[in-house]
Amino acid sequence: MNSHHLLLSQLDKQEQKEFEILARYLILLGWKGNLSYAGFAELLRSYTSLKIDNNYAEKRLKKFQKSNLIEIKRNSTPPTNGERGKKLANTIILKSFVYQGTLPTGIVPLDSILYIKRDADEKCQRELTLARDFKNLEFII
Repeated sequence: MNSHHLLLSQLDKQEQKEFEILARYLILLGWKGNLSYAGFAELLRSYTSLKIDNNYAEKRLKKFQKSNLIEIKRNSTPPTNGERGKKLANTIILKSFVYQGTLPTGIVPLDSILYIKRDADEKCQRELTLARDFKNLEFII
């Protein structure tokens, strides 16, 4: 049993399903994203017919953080004129995830959770974008 499975064992089946929903959402955003408690409640509601409120979502996120599956960074605007800053959506960072399912063979699509972005991908994308404006395209190393 690996460390991720030990972390998941702290959650019940429903919590594990909800963590899976959050993890897949964050992976598509590059393993971190800004998400309020209301936003997480809405995300969960999109996968279930249950009525999920913000307090439920907040408790779940805090439990995932306590279980060391995610990290929550609070965001707010800077204080002005002696008043506290406005609260913004939290930045949620996925700390642990293990893909479960069949492994694809051949080309892994860019939007797949199994795709690992490389520096070369960024360089290639930049060069291809620039190439639209020019007739000749240099060989990319």
